[in-house]
Amino acid sequence: MEAGLATEAAYNDLNLVKDLHHFQEINGAIGKTTLTTFSRHLWYLGADLVGLSLFSERISMEEKKKIAEETRKEKDLDRIRFNKAADQLINSSLPSLTSRASVRALTLLNIDISFLSLPVDEWEANPAYQKGVSTVKNLSVTNDGAERGVAMISSYNDSLTKDEKTKQDLLQVVEAHRRNYLTPIELKTISGENILCSFLSFFLLVL
Repeated sequence: MEAGLATEAAYNDLNLVKDLHHFQEINGAIGKTTLTTFSRHLWYLGADLVGLSLFSERISMEEKKKIAEETRKEKDLDRIRFNKAADQLINSSLPSLTSRASVRALTLLNIDISFLSLPVDEWEANPAYQKGVSTVKNLSVTNDGAERGVAMISSYNDSLTKDEKTKQDLLQVVEAHRRNYLTPIELKTISGENILCSFLSFFLLVL
């Protein structure tokens, strides 16, 4: 199970932001409240951590190439993450959220970034990249994600809506996102007897 993989956190979080944004077309009030709640949990989309997605198995080589190119640039991205939050993330991509700070974070993890000078299709055979994959996959994020998931589902049940139809509409959006972005193995692992269990399991995966 890949619930706590730091390599996939930015990818999953960004796609969830976009799905929740689209849900506002179904129910504006609930969609906005959900998106606002999730906006408090966007640290994996900060320039300092988004570089971890270089080791993702889900991101294309072309996108990884663009991320690598963006690591050479200085950007003021904190204002996007903290001030405009999800509203500015709707049209963002992982490369657009990457900056030179992303490389500094990898260096702090003692990851040899020499692989960034190589063509992307050579990364997987490179010892420095292989070690980086191992390092990032061993980062402990599961407990943090679980706490966020429990807190968000509790907040959802208590404050978002008492209308059962609206609740089911939102949960269907989450379920669709889960099926689009999680692997068949993960889906089998987290399948529950009801959609509410799937909703909680989904947040344990992406947060």
